[in-house]
Amino acid sequence: RHLNKMAPHIVLDVVRIGPAILKRLSGPDPELYDVLLLDYRLSGINALEVLKELRLMKLDFPVVLTTGHGDEEVALQALKMGAYDYVVKSEGYLHRLPTILENAFYQARLSEEEARYRGLYETVPVGLYQTSLEGQCISANPALVTMLGYPNLETLKTSNVNDHYLDITQRQALFDELERNDMVSGFEVQLERYDQVPVWVELDARALRNLGGEIICLQGAMKDITARKKAEEALQENEERFRLAMQ
Repeated sequence: RHLNKMAPHIVLDVVRIGPAILKRLSGPDPELYDVLLLDYRLSGINALEVLKELRLMKLDFPVVLTTGHGDEEVALQALKMGAYDYVVKSEGYLHRLPTILENAFYQARLSEEEARYRGLYETVPVGLYQTSLEGQCISANPALVTMLGYPNLETLKTSNVNDHYLDITQRQALFDELERNDMVSGFEVQLERYDQVPVWVELDARALRNLGGEIICLQGAMKDITARKKAEEALQENEERFRLAMQ
């Protein structure tokens, strides 16, 4: 009744006994629900047992637990088992409950978005990176590790990416452009891989600045254009031979 009056956008589907909760959530459409609000002292089984069963069922709902005074230790156990939050049923707790439920909902959505982003970051066939100005690799995806010929990310992080430039003046030219415009797109440069094989890459880079306006790191994307550069060189050679033959 309180939620209907004070937070009507939160719609409850009420189940009064523990086993019925598990039955409802094991149905054909468990994703119908956004947040699970559990009272610790359920009939049939308690909330901790419900949490255990949910994990066995591989259902990852954000769970908010309500407890009475004296059950705080139980609430801490629930948090260790993956519950998002708990609220003690003290005076005024119903006024805090809508905010706690909303936070659980948005935190779950944020976690899902982060997981999707991480999946994209790990699988996209373009090298993604973040480096310090000194050349330390802060982060890189598997595509970049492979592109630069490293056995693993840990080895890449121990190297200095500036050492990969066959022409160090190109690195300075990249810095100069970022100082002026904060972004560079389509910057072509030849690098030497970890295994000393030369490779042409096309860089997109962005400078990140602190509140004082100083560049603190670079981030961006890199793709291997070695095959394209070789094709362009072969085309130029053929055109040159044709031009000489026509003289």
